[in-house]
Amino acid sequence: MPTNVKIVVSLLIVLVGLAVFYFQGATDNPAVRWVALGLGIFMAVSLWIFPEPKNKKPLPKNDRS
Repeated sequence: MPTNVKIVVSLLIVLVGLAVFYFQGATDNPAVRWVALGLGIFMAVSLWIFPEPKNKKPLPKNDRS
């Protein structure tokens, strides 16, 4: 994935996590908002840490299903 796309997706993930954190403040369970914030941060960081899967080499024509 290109770097500029990763930056945009990471920003969107963090913004959604912050929005959920803000709007979950009205609920009775404050742990939900912290879980949402932590999950948003984890997803944004994991996008940069874990590599994308790539095909090593194509299968021969007679081995394809």
